[in-house]
Amino acid sequence: MKFWIHAHLPTLIRTRLTPQDLRFYLVLSLCLAISFTLGCWGFVLWYPQGNPGVPFSWGYVVYEALRLFVLDGGDAAGTVPWQLNVARFLSPILMLSSVIKIISEFSKDFWQELRAHARNHILIAGSHTLIHPMRLGFQKSHSVVTLQWGSKDTEAFIDKSWKLRGFKRDEIQQQQNALEIRMLQKAGIQYAKHLMLIHEKPELALHILEEVIHCIQHTSTPIQTSIHLHFDDSAALNVARQRIDASKLNNTVLLMNIYEIIARELIMRHPPEYRRGVNQPVHMVVVGANAMGRAMCIQTAFSGHFACLQPTQLTWLATDSNSLEQGKHSLWLSYPQIGDCLNFKSNTKHPQEFFASLDAMTWKNISQVWICLDNDVEGQAMQETIQLLARKALQGNDSAPEIICCLQQTIHTIAADENVLLRDQQTIDPMAKTTHENYRRKYAPTHEAGLPWMLLPRNLREANRRSAEHLWVKLRAVGWTKEFPALPTSQEATDMLAGNQELLSRMEKQRWNADRRMNGWVYGPTRDDKQRIHHLLVPWEQLDAEQQSKDTSNVNLIPELMKDLHGQ
Repeated sequence: MKFWIHAHLPTLIRTRLTPQDLRFYLVLSLCLAISFTLGCWGFVLWYPQGNPGVPFSWGYVVYEALRLFVLDGGDAAGTVPWQLNVARFLSPILMLSSVIKIISEFSKDFWQELRAHARNHILIAGSHTLIHPMRLGFQKSHSVVTLQWGSKDTEAFIDKSWKLRGFKRDEIQQQQNALEIRMLQKAGIQYAKHLMLIHEKPELALHILEEVIHCIQHTSTPIQTSIHLHFDDSAALNVARQRIDASKLNNTVLLMNIYEIIARELIMRHPPEYRRGVNQPVHMVVVGANAMGRAMCIQTAFSGHFACLQPTQLTWLATDSNSLEQGKHSLWLSYPQIGDCLNFKSNTKHPQEFFASLDAMTWKNISQVWICLDNDVEGQAMQETIQLLARKALQGNDSAPEIICCLQQTIHTIAADENVLLRDQQTIDPMAKTTHENYRRKYAPTHEAGLPWMLLPRNLREANRRSAEHLWVKLRAVGWTKEFPALPTSQEATDMLAGNQELLSRMEKQRWNADRRMNGWVYGPTRDDKQRIHHLLVPWEQLDAEQQSKDTSNVNLIPELMKDLHGQ
């Protein structure tokens, strides 16, 4: 059917027709031919009594049969043959159906755009294994348009209620002729509430980013869409950050790595510092050199040592030493200062061999074991290791580490939770904005950090967001025990903060140092934002009283943040 369409129909028509459309038109054409035939047959039989003494005329018969299609059946007096009666009713119905179908076909773009404007939909575009669970998650509370391309094994679009007329499906699948921006416009990017762009190939993800920037800069209609771009590769994410910073669209586009968001969510749900004292370091073991394993290492470094004042120790393992080396290379290429934020070690031993060689004290000091596996092959390679971990955990030792399996099903479940992917905007951003405005009001900085929230550069916005999300870590350090993302009331926060301001201020300083280092900043006696040099990138003890008060100010703001979030 598809090959017949491409061989016999013009491009403009065939790109608008689906196989279902073609079947409809074929059936309609057959019915029109039958109706016309019945009309001619009926008029031939009726002709002698309707035109007595007049020679038979085929022209008259054909003309009268055609009139049936325009709701004009003529005055057929006398006995009317059944063939003519059938044609008189069937012909106008078929003609009306044809007109309605043609009008609806060529007005679908208009109605589709109107519908997009009215429904404030979420647009998910790209090609990735996470697209399907994301679509299912967002569909629970939003209208969703899913546009998938870039692979011969995927459909050009998987939302059957949304059509991309005017495009060849094979061109869409093969990434030809730079069709992406027109497809995004056809899918209603200018009317979408959120645009989630996600692709497994970094170079294509960067290309999509360029197209989106071009679309935003050249569209006649201002785009109010919140645009979220996902990059599997941290190095590509850093390149994208530089491109966004240069485009002056940093307040429109949010860059993210969904695996890092999932890792952050899991760490918040399973605090590594659970049952650990303030001065007792956290020791984590991450098994798996895949995207999820790397994300766990990155989020651990960003945490600022969690709710303790000692550097976190992280041991990274993998079932294959080559994949571990590749993962380390990618990690250090993207975050060369990660070793300054963590006591970071990798071990080329097979996980089973590593855990079997641990003595009782080392095993006792491990806080968590994260098992991040990609596929069944890795799962089979880890079966004996998991059995070993289970036996060690069941030996009656109350201090046994928490063992968490982060498999594909776990990843897909969290990716399908819109509250996780959009938490930055829904919960974190209000707190980040309040924190920033408090900083501006108290210290009136003259550099770019003193700009209002809406004008604040992307990197400083992200820094404020990370400070806000660290709130749960601080609260856990002073006794908050409810599961994430529950938050205390303003009065509860005030009571917990009493006498703990210095502890939390030190934690905030550690988090700030880690955040700056992970984003490429280094220490220098004179601040230089362009070179990412900061004179305050030092331990808490080396700050003067004025600088220490800035961290304390953020801590004392927590009850006010709770009041805003709870609407008190």
